[in-house]
Amino acid sequence: MVPREPEGLRWKQLITIAGGPAMTAIMFTPVLVLPWNQFTVSLCIAHALIAAGSWIPMTIGAEATDAKLLIRFARAPSESFASISQLWALDHAGMKPCGWPPEAVNQLALRTADDTFRPVARQYQYLYLRECGDPSEAAVALESILAVANKLLPDNRRRYFSEAAFYQGVFRKNAALASEWLEEARRVEVSLPE
Repeated sequence: MVPREPEGLRWKQLITIAGGPAMTAIMFTPVLVLPWNQFTVSLCIAHALIAAGSWIPMTIGAEATDAKLLIRFARAPSESFASISQLWALDHAGMKPCGWPPEAVNQLALRTADDTFRPVARQYQYLYLRECGDPSEAAVALESILAVANKLLPDNRRRYFSEAAFYQGVFRKNAALASEWLEEARRVEVSLPE
């Protein structure tokens, strides 16, 4: 799934995401050819529930369904999509943030007004500044992530609340505020314990 080249990234991503709903549709085939009995009716109901969770565009606990992802990726500006895909590929290839092309990070930072990729764009900008920039610039980037924390997955929300606690405790020497951020991190539900 990690893109190797920037050409056709949007279509490749759309095809990857569409695989889930397509497989859900294919799973209805056995139900249609088998004789109707209690088992096939139960199987049909189970498949209908799975299909609803895949085909209805909605967000549940900051996690988008496949249909919602398809709509987001289809509407996303090409430049934002290309910048995020490039940084995602470099990150997954093991390249440290200081090795990322600054122009890709800067392009991404300029496009954070786009709601589709705003949380991801801000996370990449923060990672880059945390590793390679001035601590005060990283703090501003962290604040921008905290501003959209409600759109993050629970594990990411907890991670950035913990980052805020670390920043307040180590750089600002504000133990009270660091404790508040840690308490916020502890309150995040549906996240993996660390």
